[in-house]
Amino acid sequence: MKLKGNDHFRASKWVEALESYKLALRHVPKRPKGPETVLSTAFDDVGKQKEVKPGISDLPVAGESSTEETPEKIVTELDRECSMARSVLNGNIAASLAHMVSNVMYSPSPTVPKNTRSLGTT
Repeated sequence: MKLKGNDHFRASKWVEALESYKLALRHVPKRPKGPETVLSTAFDDVGKQKEVKPGISDLPVAGESSTEETPEKIVTELDRECSMARSVLNGNIAASLAHMVSNVMYSPSPTVPKNTRSLGTT
């Protein structure tokens, strides 16, 4: 489904590409549910401290040893692959939508003949 979407995308068939990517995304297992723990701290653009939720790459893979304290949730290799697939498909969906919007915004508008009067003028 993703490859079919890629073919549509290359052929500038944005709607068909979008539908293929959305269908492919429906077949990827959803993220595992579990407690969200704060693993680290970051700073926003203004320098204020903010909490950072754990990302899929922040959690250890099952079977790997870690020198740090192990979080409650262990992520399998399948979880990582599904996360990557969801990321790629969501990016492809965004690209298809962006092309659809840019085609609407920048397509030439129909021309009005010069001898036609606009409404409200005499």
